[in-house]
Amino acid sequence: MNAIRIPLNPVTLAREQTDEGAFWKGLLSEESDMDDDEKKWMINLIKGAGISPMLYKSVYDHMQEVFGKNYNMTGRVISQWMIAAKEENLLVDGWKTKISDFGKAVPKIPRSWVKEIVKLDQTKHFRYMFSGSYMNMKKLKFRRWLPDFIKTNFGPEDYFRATDGGGGYKPIGAFDKTLEGEKGFRPKDACGTCTQYDDTYWAKMAESKFVIAPGGDAPYSFRYYESFLAGAIPIIHDYENDWKERGSTHWVTQIGYKHLMADGKHEFHQSVADLNKKKFLRYQTWTQGDHDPEADKASGFKFDEHVDHHVDQHVDQHVHQHVDQHVA
Repeated sequence: MNAIRIPLNPVTLAREQTDEGAFWKGLLSEESDMDDDEKKWMINLIKGAGISPMLYKSVYDHMQEVFGKNYNMTGRVISQWMIAAKEENLLVDGWKTKISDFGKAVPKIPRSWVKEIVKLDQTKHFRYMFSGSYMNMKKLKFRRWLPDFIKTNFGPEDYFRATDGGGGYKPIGAFDKTLEGEKGFRPKDACGTCTQYDDTYWAKMAESKFVIAPGGDAPYSFRYYESFLAGAIPIIHDYENDWKERGSTHWVTQIGYKHLMADGKHEFHQSVADLNKKKFLRYQTWTQGDHDPEADKASGFKFDEHVDHHVDQHVDQHVHQHVDQHVA
């Protein structure tokens, strides 16, 4: 298992650069899941959040020291983590001892993003949803089960978009929105440190019951846990291809989210989606503080898991209000 991947060689080289421009240029150069515009967007966010090369290197070195080869955080994820921490004013003197190991290790979504995402309409217009890379299954070796699943299960009430569908692309069904006017999600479409995701990735997840979450060029995906914040339930095919035990999944798995398997029965329960979202807000954002699921278990903390049909309609409003109290 590789050490924290931010990426290794460019960061090592960047750390030796006294020129700030050279550091930022090398920072995300090996992030294969990000195009050049996304890399520029992410670097602008990092710089806009007031994260200097010195601070970035300090965080990187500390993560290496604490987790070594037992963790594997990509440049995209650790950059989001740093932005989230900076928004909370956590990266100040003494941060290395003040933030829990779980808080350091698990991916975090920035407060400014959470505030926008929880405002999205979560009326369920779609059953299954997938938006992402699809065309090169030779490269996306952990995603090769996806075409058959789509062919067998997708219909008019589902949403599909191949974000890498270029010229000459032919839609694969009425559910295929690849060639329609709205764009597939690209972080570069966001504005500054806020999110403007209407009619793209986050909005379509929020409008869907289930998000298909296959691995890609690695045996896991960001959309697995991002779907929880959007109020959807992810579906995976198997753990070996879609959520393999490794540094990048280990800490998220500790949270105890509920997902479904591709070959199982797919019934959407609002109470499950609501509980997943509560867990996400507690453990994968800092809007409610720095919490560790193992520490919570030891202290006897429990989520209110009972949500009957009379309460369902009010739960999402409650989550919005609860988040707004912390996010404002």
